[in-house]
Parts: sequence; structure tokens; C-alpha cells
Amino acid sequence: IDSYLDERNQREGYLAMLRYQQDFQALPPERVAKYVGALAAGGMEKEAVAWLAYLDQNHPLRLQVQLKTGLLTADAASTQARAALKKTPTTMAAAGYWAVLGQVAAMKGDFTAAIEAQEQSLNLQPLEDKNAASRKDALWKQYQSAARDVGNREHLLAGDDPAWLTLAMGLPAAKAPL
Repeated sequence: IDSYLDERNQREGYLAMLRYQQDFQALPPERVAKYVGALAAGGMEKEAVAWLAYLDQNHPLRLQVQLKTGLLTADAASTQARAALKKTPTTMAAAGYWAVLGQVAAMKGDFTAAIEAQEQSLNLQPLEDKNAASRKDALWKQYQSAARDVGNREHLLAGDDPAWLTLAMGLPAAKAPL
């Protein structure tokens, strides 16, 4: 199962998961979490739903999959993630809750909240893991997208640094668009 998922072959990994459970025993929760994460990352959220019963009720992956499949509204997912963050603000699970908040922000088109969530998630996860580069790239793309949105809204040209500086200097920090 691990080999299939490491090779990003989620379909075969999913079938192997089903076969393993059918022939042997239920998978331990930490393994289920790994597999659910791999299925969700591979666009197989609907298949991952079948495994959610094996995860803790407030597991961040559970919230992510329920949000992606429409089993949970954005507001409900946000509320649950924020409540969980109050209990465990600096654990690895917290990075998952920030990812849920990032999904919600992206769904709502809230660049500021999406960037905050991505930054917080990135700060909580080890930078040595195999997904660190893609997480950094995703954050950079969010910065660029937000800047493009602000530039369009304020009618600023790319490379017109004095106009951008004037905009930045004229906004109070609490109301800055980024």
C-alpha cells in the first residue's frame, strides 16, 4: 500500500487498502490517516470518505475530506478547525487545521486568510519533509495571486513601484489588503 501511495498511484493503493482490510484486519488509525491524506491529495476524496470512520471525530484530515466532498459546510469546517486550534495550537495536527482554514479561505476568495493559513501551516510542519518545496511554492503563488488581485482592484501596474509604495504607506496595518 505504501509503495503504491509513494508512487502516487492512489487507485491501486486504494484497492490494496480494501483488500488488506478484507483479508486481514482493520488498519490502525495512524495508517488510515496516512492513506486518507494520500487519497485526498490524489483527488480521490470520495473514496477517502469510506475511511473517515476510522479517524478521530476532529482529525484535520476528516475535516478536509468532508469539506472537499461537501459533507461539511465551509463555516462548519472553519468553526471546528478554530475550536481545535484553541486546544492544540502548536502540534502537527494544528498544521492540518490551518490547512482546513486555508481551504475555506480559498473557497471564499479571501486571500488574506488563505495566506495566513498557509504561513501558519508551513511554520508548524518540518521543512525537511518531502512536501516542503511544494508547500513553499503554493505559498508563493498565493502571494502572487493576492498581489495581482490588489493590483487589479487598485489599478496598479506591475513594476510601478512608487504607486505600490504609495498604496502600502497609505493603508493602516489592520486594513491592509495583504
